[in-house]
Amino acid sequence: MCLLIELAHQFGEETDRGLHINLAITNEDIAAFCGISSDTSVSRMLRDLREQKAIHSHHNHLYVTNLAYLQEFVAY
Repeated sequence: MCLLIELAHQFGEETDRGLHINLAITNEDIAAFCGISSDTSVSRMLRDLREQKAIHSHHNHLYVTNLAYLQEFVAY
C-alpha cells in the first residue's frame, strides 16, 4: 500500500477523521497502479486495513488514520 502512503503525503489534508486523501481514486485505479489484474484484491487489502484501523472511508472519501501502520505494513 505504498500508493496510499504516497497519496497521503501528496494529497492528504489533516482533518479530525485523519488524513483525508482529497483525490478521486477507485479500486480499479489502485489495481492498475499496482499491476494487479483484479480490483477484488485491492478491495480485500483495503478491508484488512480498515479492520486494522489504519484507514477508513466516509461517503466514498478515504482517510488514513494510522500512517505509521501503513509504513510498517510496507516495510514487511
